[in-house]
Amino acid sequence: AVLNLKPGEGLVVYTDGLSEAFDAKRQQFGEERALEILKHVPAGSSALEIVDALFVAQEAFMAGADRADDTTVLALKRG
Repeated sequence: AVLNLKPGEGLVVYTDGLSEAFDAKRQQFGEERALEILKHVPAGSSALEIVDALFVAQEAFMAGADRADDTTVLALKRG
């Protein structure tokens, strides 16, 4: 499949290490939370800013809980 991004559009993919991260109460970060974070990233944000927003939100959610899995996030943005 081919994906043609229009100017200003982007693509974000991540491993389950993001959505399946747990906090100290054993609640899961979840895909819905990831989507909510992405909805609130300003439209003009760079790919790096998008990745940073997800990692900052995950770290805040985990609040020092042990990481059980690695997390990979890839963001592409067409200028």
